[in-house]
Amino acid sequence: MKITSLKEFNAVDWSQRINGNVEISANLGVIRPIKIWCTGSLLVEAGTYIEAGESIEAGWSIKAGTHIKAGTHIKAGGSIEAGESIEAGGSIEAGTYIESGTYMEAGTHIKAGWSIKAGGSIKAGTHIEAGTYIEAGGSIKAGTHIEAGTCGITAGLSISCKLSLSAKFRIIAGVEPWEDGKNPDISMVTCGKLESGTVVGTLVETGLPTDQASVCQHRQTGKFCSECGEKL
Repeated sequence: MKITSLKEFNAVDWSQRINGNVEISANLGVIRPIKIWCTGSLLVEAGTYIEAGESIEAGWSIKAGTHIKAGTHIKAGGSIEAGESIEAGGSIEAGTYIESGTYMEAGTHIKAGWSIKAGGSIKAGTHIEAGTYIEAGGSIKAGTHIEAGTCGITAGLSISCKLSLSAKFRIIAGVEPWEDGKNPDISMVTCGKLESGTVVGTLVETGLPTDQASVCQHRQTGKFCSECGEKL
């Protein structure tokens, strides 16, 4: 499906699943569907901004020249890319990689089968997980845990999470070249507990909430419990 005008866009029932690919032309301004759900790929050219009231989902990839925003979640079987920001009130999930030119923010979690990369900061209300590496030009912040599966984590500014932090290789904070190095907070890596990885920067472990962990029922799925931070 090719959308070349606002008239064509408004004629589509976006509450229903679209079979195949959806391509939306450039310079249509801000478009606000209730949701977008397609079985193929979603391509939004530069100058058109998607702000969905609910979710944005694609069976394969999602690519936007500018920014993507959803009230609930953004999910793709393949990759998610935006020339500017990616925002979701709930989760952001991709089967392969997630990449934004500026910042990335989710009300709950951000998860990618491969990598997560942002030109600015990465922020999640609960956890951030990538199968390989996590990289941000700014800071990386998660409400519970951060995990990079087979590689490392790099941030231009600080890295912080309240529970566990893990990577196979190095965890590097404060590499932003425009910083003069006089502010020690820039290279701060703060977490409840460092599970694995070698920190390059200033590590501060605040401790896990052991009283909470002892009574947690671990009802969540995944490698870590989003409530207490323990490995499952």
